[in-house]
Amino acid sequence: MADPGQVEIVRLSPNEWEGYRALRLRALQEEPQAFGETYANAAALPEARWRRRLVDAQSEEGWRLFFARLDGQLVGMIGSFPFQPKDQPPADPSTVRETWIISVFVASEARERGIGARLMEAMLADLSSSGRFDRVQLMVNVLQTAAIALYRRFGFEVTGEVDAVLGDGQTHSELVMWRELPWP
Repeated sequence: MADPGQVEIVRLSPNEWEGYRALRLRALQEEPQAFGETYANAAALPEARWRRRLVDAQSEEGWRLFFARLDGQLVGMIGSFPFQPKDQPPADPSTVRETWIISVFVASEARERGIGARLMEAMLADLSSSGRFDRVQLMVNVLQTAAIALYRRFGFEVTGEVDAVLGDGQTHSELVMWRELPWP
């Protein structure tokens, strides 16, 4: 594995929304088959929406966003949100015991440096230390073999497979994976 260089795992303030937006749009453009959101939809979001996401990610409601900086440049991200089944009435966020990991991305030039693992470590540690969650899930395109290997390394197990239309407009098979918390 290559030397990770100067990698920092950080949260961004709402004033850093442009960096978040640029990284998210890059992810959606380069890896549309890995995300449920389209580039066009994300590119049309107003500044206030990007700022709001960063504010929400620093609240105690369970939303989280972590970013990786390599030598000062944003090169990766990971997010999570509390799971609320669509067929149930909205729950008080503090009572939700399950969370989903979303938006995992590492820029191509920063891959194979352990950045994805550092992001996952930070997320799982934060989710575990919160004491709010018993379980964490994620979905991953079956073709994203490096991501699947990373998730397995962190104890995620496959619980099912679903078809989903992803950001490239195509239907893909996705693995549903989960693990219990706390971590490790």
